[in-house]
Amino acid sequence: MADSERDPAPTTGPGETKEQGDVGGAAPGEAGAVEGVVAAVGEAAGQVKDKVQEWATTAADKTGGAAGDVGRGLTDLIRRHPLPALLVGFGLGLLLARTMRT
Repeated sequence: MADSERDPAPTTGPGETKEQGDVGGAAPGEAGAVEGVVAAVGEAAGQVKDKVQEWATTAADKTGGAAGDVGRGLTDLIRRHPLPALLVGFGLGLLLARTMRT
């Protein structure tokens, strides 16, 4: 086989073969673009994580405050009307016992 029949790897630059210059079949210029896109996606994911964490914290704060308000309101109601509150508690206990029995 003569030297002209062999197909040496084509070169893209001085001393660099085409396979060395390619990143996953992309042209050398495209490799930088892919890296830029990957960096942008990573940054966007970080921003989304921060925003979701902020929303979750806000929701937890509001829910905790609302639950505290309900608890204080219920306590005030029981202190103003102790006998009806006692009878309601007794009635709920009887209903719960009856449903557990059947």
